[in-house]
Amino acid sequence: MPYAETVWRLLERSGLTRSAIRARYEGKVGVYIGATGTDIAELANSISSFFDLEGPSIAVDTMCSSSAMAIHLACRALAWSALGLAVLWLVPNTQQLMARFRPAFGYDVASRQRQQSQASTGR
Repeated sequence: MPYAETVWRLLERSGLTRSAIRARYEGKVGVYIGATGTDIAELANSISSFFDLEGPSIAVDTMCSSSAMAIHLACRALAWSALGLAVLWLVPNTQQLMARFRPAFGYDVASRQRQQSQASTGR
């Protein structure tokens, strides 16, 4: 399951193991997937099951706003203290979406892409 491996790497790089998630968040971690036109119905549940997460497992397909809706739902759950942590999987056009929200998230996609381009070309 390549998705579980990717989420595993995300959590591992954040210093979170299954036991750390259980201890720190009591398993109250939600999985939110925003994608359009893909077969994602079972993906959120598979990730939750693999990591033994007890929060919501939601796959959102709202055509053009899937990623935005997934972000909104995750932020609401975090704001209401229903969750301690949320895992978001956003597909497609995630970079365009994050570019719009960069002031809120402190992430500058265009700058990041320039840095990567310069690093690969040696400029």
